[in-house]
Amino acid sequence: MNHNDLPTIDEVALDTIREIMEDEFPALVAAYLDEASRLLVRCEQAVGADDLGGLRHAAHALKSSSANIGAARLAETARRLEAKGRDRDPSGATPLLDRARSELDQVRARLELADD
Repeated sequence: MNHNDLPTIDEVALDTIREIMEDEFPALVAAYLDEASRLLVRCEQAVGADDLGGLRHAAHALKSSSANIGAARLAETARRLEAKGRDRDPSGATPLLDRARSELDQVRARLELADD
């Protein structure tokens, strides 16, 4: 599947999480958004420091947490960043970071609507 064909948020997954978490859903969303922001900063810092192992670890955590909450497109971008770190290939990491930042902004906007 093409990256752009992935949804910003998998609505089925999000609805399932909302049903399971009930009153705790807003706290889960807040925790995810805080952690995703921190992880993206760690990815950016790792690329800036040419720390490809750090990129791999931070991107892996971002991929997993994003997939868990249904942020499919961001999870795929994080998977690509993780591969850059694993393959020790920093080429193209900066545009992926820019994409991840944009996607996180879209996820944040969508989850804040879901939280209302």
